[in-house]
Amino acid sequence: MKKWDLDNVHIDFLNNDILSDDISENIKNLSPKLPVYKILIADDDEEVHKISALMLKDFEFEGRKIEILHAYSGQETIEICKRNSDIAILFLDVVMEKNHSGLRVIKVLREDLKYNLIRIILRTGQPGQAPEDEVIRKYDINDYRLKTELTLKRFNTTLYTALRNYRDLINIENHRLGLQKIIEASSRLFKRNSFNEFLMSILDELSNFQKGNNSMVYAREDLSYISNGFVSIERENKHRIFAATGKYVGFVGKEVVELPNYAEINKVIGKTKKETQSIYPI
Repeated sequence: MKKWDLDNVHIDFLNNDILSDDISENIKNLSPKLPVYKILIADDDEEVHKISALMLKDFEFEGRKIEILHAYSGQETIEICKRNSDIAILFLDVVMEKNHSGLRVIKVLREDLKYNLIRIILRTGQPGQAPEDEVIRKYDINDYRLKTELTLKRFNTTLYTALRNYRDLINIENHRLGLQKIIEASSRLFKRNSFNEFLMSILDELSNFQKGNNSMVYAREDLSYISNGFVSIERENKHRIFAATGKYVGFVGKEVVELPNYAEINKVIGKTKKETQSIYPI
């Protein structure tokens, strides 16, 4: 294979000033596209939708673009939220088809649908219909704004604050779900009746990654010595050890053929071609 001397090689050719437009665009297209943040504007005034869309034009948060959804009544707002459980922010008018349509939407989203992650920003042009102190106390909203005070600067500040909160809540929820899976797996493992069975069940869980594929083999010595064992995975017709216990620890990363007792191990590996189980004594 030819060796290249890269000491004096420069990568100026990656500079966008030099690249052709087509190549520059292709490189940009190679970057993974992050999912958008969904923002729902709920208001019965068409002008509010137009102004909100104008202020949201070209808005990005941490490299992610936004998608604007529109609703013109309380009921339409609820239906859109049912179809889009991943809405990040809801800008919600209090008065739509009825005087308190917006307040009803909040109760449905929070209490009936259990949508606790969506950030609800209540906007009103008629503060007398929903006094701020009363609404903040009785309803699970995240901000209260008069339409007249939402200048572009204040609008952006509200957006950034709400999206940061939403992002953090999503991260917490993802960690919670991951922990829940670990706990569920652990509970299954601890239902085993003995220490040996417990250790074997760990490997059963491990084998789930290779379900339907006989390329994974766990070989262990007599059950009295379960601490001596290893797990191997076949790649390109070669079995390589990627996890081990006891006396086999020193062979992690090596091929099974390098083991001193390879003759016995080879018989075990041969069984995997005909049988579906993946744990064998040696």
